[in-house]
Amino acid sequence: MSKLISNNTKIKLRTVLFITFAWIVLSILIVYYNHLIKLSQQAFEFNDYDFETTLYTNVFAVLIGGVIGGSIITFFLKDKLRKLPLGMVIIINLLSFMVIIGIVSMGAFVFYYWVFIGESYFDGDLWFNITEFVSSYAFALNVICWSIISTITMVILQVNDKYGRGVFFETLLGKYHTPINEDRIFMFLDLKSSTTIAERLGHKRYFKLLNRFFEDVTKGIIERDGEIYQYVGDEVVITWKLKYGIENANCIRCFFDIEDIIKHKAHKYLEKYGVAPTFKAGLHCGEVTTGEVGTFKKDIIFTGDVLNTTSRIESQCNEFDKKLLVSEGLISLIPLDGDFRVEELGNIDLRGKRQPVKIYSVSRKFVDEEKPFIKEA
Repeated sequence: MSKLISNNTKIKLRTVLFITFAWIVLSILIVYYNHLIKLSQQAFEFNDYDFETTLYTNVFAVLIGGVIGGSIITFFLKDKLRKLPLGMVIIINLLSFMVIIGIVSMGAFVFYYWVFIGESYFDGDLWFNITEFVSSYAFALNVICWSIISTITMVILQVNDKYGRGVFFETLLGKYHTPINEDRIFMFLDLKSSTTIAERLGHKRYFKLLNRFFEDVTKGIIERDGEIYQYVGDEVVITWKLKYGIENANCIRCFFDIEDIIKHKAHKYLEKYGVAPTFKAGLHCGEVTTGEVGTFKKDIIFTGDVLNTTSRIESQCNEFDKKLLVSEGLISLIPLDGDFRVEELGNIDLRGKRQPVKIYSVSRKFVDEEKPFIKEA
């Protein structure tokens, strides 16, 4: 049964909720700060000022602004501006938010005086009152303040995308400042015939194909709760915390989800590059040490024998003419159902390993084996 809401959509919705919640908290702090300033200056001579109504109005305005602005960022701007330089992305986002902030501020102004103060405030020309508000110091200060907040929000989201979902905040909280041991699953997914394709397309076109391929691969990874650890040439290293990877056979299904995505877009690859990419992968699990390294360029890395073993398993795909190889240690943990065909290939000696490792080939039932195909020149 297909999901009603994809993981990608769920992540975007959580991002919108996070932005909205964070902005509401900030708006409350700003209102309290302004209230204390007024209190210290004894500036309550205006009859139309009321702390509670100001607070409610700001929370309401930021709720609307957060939902609208957060949705525009996560569901539209992030995807449309993904290939632009970071500076250009920030500028476009900032200009978009300044428009949103201006509109929401005017709406909050009308809401505050019409609902809380009374219609008598607008006796005369409503447009004149709004114009007067827009040209005021308070409006300019509000736009500047929230433009800065929205810019910081965009930078945080960009940094979070760069280092991986959730890694930025885990780093901020110091989770990996001290190395920790954890059980993880790793998949090494490698593009087939990469050298031949690169020679045919040339370095620049091959790079564009590879970038497009990684974009499509990412969609499958997100849907199966995976994390991208790193890109190594034409290879992407994917990882799961053990419980997420074995749940519903996510790490296995991820491979075939990616396969479906690439098959569905094969005609687009053929039209643009004359080749539809195929790939192979190896899967293994084990304990790794996770921690933050580096001084001038910090990064989160995993160390442990499991990574080398996974790489060696993936390298055996060509030897056995199989697309997906999985270690015995991992296959014994995964709840496989009737969707998959599992074939034991026996114990194999892997370079750098003293003990042989038993591996299995995993494929889908009732699905023809995919053959690499390249459009003739």
